[in-house]
Amino acid sequence: MGDQELDAWLRARARLKPRATNISMVDGFVAAVVAGPVSLHPVRWIEALLAVDDAAFDIGGTPEFAAIKAVADRHNAISEAMINGVFTPLYATAADGSVDASDWRRGFMAALALSRRSWRVVLDPAGVQHRLMEPILLHVPQKPSRPGANPAAVDIARSSLKKARRDIPRSVMRMREHFQLQRFGTPHPNTLEKPTANAQRR
Repeated sequence: MGDQELDAWLRARARLKPRATNISMVDGFVAAVVAGPVSLHPVRWIEALLAVDDAAFDIGGTPEFAAIKAVADRHNAISEAMINGVFTPLYATAADGSVDASDWRRGFMAALALSRRSWRVVLDPAGVQHRLMEPILLHVPQKPSRPGANPAAVDIARSSLKKARRDIPRSVMRMREHFQLQRFGTPHPNTLEKPTANAQRR
């Protein structure tokens, strides 16, 4: 099942309340699973993400099974991308053709909600690591500009969101580094700041 097929399938299942109802939300959700502070059981988080039950994992040839495989493939692709430092979120395109990260954010936060207490170090506004969440949190769904709105203010808001979108990949990879170090005491392979030769000799 490709991205477009998965997107259409999820939209048709909205009444079942999957945690994601489009492909951008899936991407955000899976990114949070990959980068997060705990190892979630794959069956549990995929069930929540797609609104499927245990039996869907055992019966091949169904749309549910194809969706599960598509999500598992995306998980592996995102994991590899983060390891290689080339993670690129799949943002949606708004009606006016602009890039919109709000659905991606919704997916990320839906996965975070599965183990919210474990994320507290990046959710605490007073904490040093909260800066890693800020580019994501900025992307709440945007309301159309009011008639008579100050054009300069609108441009500044759009510029801020554009910068935040650019910052999200680095922030998410840094989260993964932070949680890897916190959990296992060793840096993750996708560490962005590699040790210098002098540091390696110490």
